[in-house]
Amino acid sequence: MKKFLIIILLGILAPTLSARAFSLSPLKYIFSVDAGETVSADLILNNYESSGVDLEPVVVGMKADENGRPIFDNSAEVVAWAKPDWNFFTLKEGVEKKVKFFITVPIGTYPGDYYLGVGARRAADNKNAVSIGAQVLTVVNLKVAGQAREDLSVNKFDNVSSFYNKDKKLVWEIKNNGNVEMPISAVLKIYDWRGRLVNENATNVGNKILPLASRVGEADFSPEAGKFFWPGRYQANLTVDYGLTKQQITTVKYFWYLPGWIWFVKGAVIVLIIIGIFIVRKNKHAIK
Repeated sequence: MKKFLIIILLGILAPTLSARAFSLSPLKYIFSVDAGETVSADLILNNYESSGVDLEPVVVGMKADENGRPIFDNSAEVVAWAKPDWNFFTLKEGVEKKVKFFITVPIGTYPGDYYLGVGARRAADNKNAVSIGAQVLTVVNLKVAGQAREDLSVNKFDNVSSFYNKDKKLVWEIKNNGNVEMPISAVLKIYDWRGRLVNENATNVGNKILPLASRVGEADFSPEAGKFFWPGRYQANLTVDYGLTKQQITTVKYFWYLPGWIWFVKGAVIVLIIIGIFIVRKNKHAIK
């Protein structure tokens, strides 16, 4: 299969370095590959420090946390796919050096998107020491050819606000059960007990979600200023649009709004009922 290579300069997924340090480029590779195919990620290392720096190769897996932020995952299977063409060297001050990482996608790999980071880090001072300090990484996105499966689920959608508070906070958790990265967007709609739409607004769920990743967040609802919000039972609909195929999933949650003043009304009604019963009984006794 023909390979399409796009190099995109994005933010680097590595610890912040000082102004004078070593760096690498490019910051991201995107490969479209077949299972069993090998691609080469060519990197350029530069040393801007005032002395030489000892470097060794580093390969890390990547995934997204529940907030959608990329994190390292050294247990990922993709770590074993990448092999550097170098082991260790000293990069002299002001010198630029080109290195390679050969990435082989195993035969039988499931189609979809895979992520890893390849790059360099400061080597330990001796063999028994732990390598610490700065590392720089290039993000590699491997799009393995095959049938794409877009599947998303809403695993949680709950109201965590008290029933007497008209500003509602609804927490959600969504998961990409498919094998490809998907664009996502969401809308929160609120209906009253008559089924009338009383509020609609976009909910921030992020722009994209990685395969097999989960994401959590909040959807807030506040009635329009100056608009009376009747007590009663309301329905919240969270609708998530996902994938290039424009699929949609809707989850429903019911909640109650019973403001503080309604308890005074209820109390007054109960008092009036009691007084009414007392008056009726008193009148009956008077008639007898």
